[in-house]
Amino acid sequence: MDFDRSVSKLKKEQEKRRAEALRKAERERKAQEEAKRQHQLIQDAVEKRRQAQLDRIEQDRLAAEEEKRLTAGITYSCDLWPYTVSGEGDKIILPPSALETLTQQDALALGPMLFQLSLLPAEGNKSKQLPAGARVTHAGVLEFSAEDGRIGLPLKVRKSLVAEPEETREDGSRGMKERVEGPGGEEGDSRASPAWGSGWKVRVKYVRLEKGTYAKVQPRTGNLWHVPELKGMLEMNLQNHATLSEGDVLQVWYRGRCFDLRVTGLEPTQAVTVIDTDLTVDVEVPEEQTEREREESRLSADAGGVKGQVVGGGGPPPHVSQSCESRGQEAGMEEPSVNSGAKEEERRKRMMATQLSKLAPEPDEGNGDWIALVVRKPDGSMISRRFLRSQPFQDVFRFVEATSVSSDHDPLDMTYRLVTRFPRRVFTVGETAAQSVGEVLGSEAGKRETLMYEACA
Repeated sequence: MDFDRSVSKLKKEQEKRRAEALRKAERERKAQEEAKRQHQLIQDAVEKRRQAQLDRIEQDRLAAEEEKRLTAGITYSCDLWPYTVSGEGDKIILPPSALETLTQQDALALGPMLFQLSLLPAEGNKSKQLPAGARVTHAGVLEFSAEDGRIGLPLKVRKSLVAEPEETREDGSRGMKERVEGPGGEEGDSRASPAWGSGWKVRVKYVRLEKGTYAKVQPRTGNLWHVPELKGMLEMNLQNHATLSEGDVLQVWYRGRCFDLRVTGLEPTQAVTVIDTDLTVDVEVPEEQTEREREESRLSADAGGVKGQVVGGGGPPPHVSQSCESRGQEAGMEEPSVNSGAKEEERRKRMMATQLSKLAPEPDEGNGDWIALVVRKPDGSMISRRFLRSQPFQDVFRFVEATSVSSDHDPLDMTYRLVTRFPRRVFTVGETAAQSVGEVLGSEAGKRETLMYEACA
């Protein structure tokens, strides 16, 4: 019995030691895995920091290359207090120290000097935030006669830097008030202005800009829309400019009244120089008219949603007025069903295909003997296509008709014409029947022309 108990006790002790050894081996294995995992985490963190450092170096290199391209290696950047000077262009006045710095770097040898302008909070400005509507703009230089630490800004540059409070002019259009500002507290300061008080400086930086080839501007109000001399007025105004930037505000005068136009598009870049360049300028629909049409479209859409339009056809189009719709209902007109809507859609597709099949293929950009046409429709949408100068002008009408067939607007069932804005020229199907695109428009190859779609009464 004692022998059996001893054997049993020995077995239990051996099993206990084996279990303890297994647990110890498992603990050691887990410890090794944890150590390996921690080592890998450290390695990953080191690699991540190394890659981030390489990325920063590459970003700094690209930024340095872009800076060199933008400034041609000329280094000039200064923060100056603004004050107002007269003039309708974008020529600023800088202190003599700026000329000295630029001359030392031989900047005069690179041609007209251009500058990038932006607002920034001055020392002591508690908000440390830019005013609402602050933008970056560009300017040329008129002279270097400002006091040290000061910069003279014409009204156009100030309006382009930040949107100012509006006032109503004699002609009923909206304008912006003029102010004189500066840190010295001289007479004429406008301390109440959120953008031009003593809390803001202008950062001036020397830059180089590409020559502009195309600009699109939009009047603030419709009062300027029918002025016949608008194109000449714009050309005269741009003679006072060295640069244009998207968002800039231009001013033109007509019979003693000032009108504002905003630059809404530029090519080839968002900021260009207009010195010694052939610039094509298009004038958009006035801003207030665009806003009014957008509001009318929204109200029409809301009205259509309340009445419940039938999918595929029924209900008034977005720009049909309530009175037109009511007259249709009084005349006993019924809303088309889903099937009739599908048939109408199929008819429009067939008409579109028919018109497009009559067109010659669109020329490639490599074929330089073409004119790019942009046609603005009554609803504000635009269509564009290239046409050979030798191509019949009737193809322009076919293209317009193919892209204008809709349930509420079928150009084949109505009389319409294409017109230019400034100067106004009218083109009809009959008058241009035997003429080519080049003969009608008289534009050089590779040029862009904008036409307006007008429905005849």
